[in-house]
Amino acid sequence: MAYLGTFILLNNGRFRDSMGELLNQGRQLRQDDSMMLTYLMFIEFLIEGLIMLGETSWFLMGMIDNKGVNRYVLLLTCLDRPGIINEITGALFDVNANIVHADQHSTDDEYGVFFIRIEFVLSGSSEGLDDLVDQLCASLSAEAKWYDLSQPLRCSILVSKEDHCLQELLYQWKSNSLNITVGSIISNHDQYGSLAQWYGVPFHYVSSESKHVSEEQIIEKTQSTDILIMARYMQILSSDFLSTYNRPVINIHHSFLPSFTGAKPYHQAFSRGVKLIGATAHYATEALDEGPIIIQKVSPVTHRDNINDLKQLGTHLEKQCLLDAIRAVSEHRVIIHDNKTIVF
Repeated sequence: MAYLGTFILLNNGRFRDSMGELLNQGRQLRQDDSMMLTYLMFIEFLIEGLIMLGETSWFLMGMIDNKGVNRYVLLLTCLDRPGIINEITGALFDVNANIVHADQHSTDDEYGVFFIRIEFVLSGSSEGLDDLVDQLCASLSAEAKWYDLSQPLRCSILVSKEDHCLQELLYQWKSNSLNITVGSIISNHDQYGSLAQWYGVPFHYVSSESKHVSEEQIIEKTQSTDILIMARYMQILSSDFLSTYNRPVINIHHSFLPSFTGAKPYHQAFSRGVKLIGATAHYATEALDEGPIIIQKVSPVTHRDNINDLKQLGTHLEKQCLLDAIRAVSEHRVIIHDNKTIVF
């Protein structure tokens, strides 16, 4: 950036004229043997030039790196046809939006379903975005929604005995690597009080003795959340819970779904003699381990690996898989279609 600012500075007419005037004065002063005055004037103009360089650099940095300032995402789904891009970009132009990223996908060259994610910046407020979305939904018979990237997703994390996924999420959140805020940690084990206190997050112990009671308590403690994360929470959430919560619930399952659903997938994989193990982050639905898949990770294994080896390898896969899924969801890069996802 400093090199770019220097280039602009040296090509600035005011700066060139000032330097020319300085040289002329310097010649006159040299003839009068007033070298000290020439030196002082040179320092003055040098400082002025550095100030101009600093102002230019900051201006360009603002233009080039405007991440997080008035930055928004538009997600849209509709039947594919010619002219969709023209209509969307035209509508964004009408509200003075500048597109900085765009990704699209169609399920078929003709008569397919069209998906698009557009990231854009606005010089003013977001007041016109609701009208923009309504306009596009009407003209394209589309489903669309806009998001403000400066507003992180509010989440709560459910966890049982294994804490590797929880630890990774908390670390990445506190490192400003995830566009989320963690409102609480909820567990059917009472071992996370000190960890939650370390990260400044409320901890709630919920006994799993009564499913109905525990789910009521979870609902009560997650009213203000946007998503619920099951970070190796080894309890099955009921259909009543999912319908009552009525917001995305993201689960990490320790197998490469659809293989080895349910309990003890590493034992199932070992018994089957697989050569790959995996982890799957997916949306939780009423059907166990059958919700739309967001991210999957795999690792090769051999006949020499026992069940503990599979678990150790899987630990890394699970936390990385869940992390990548939460990052994609928090950046609004995921669109659900039927029982599948488009992940931009």
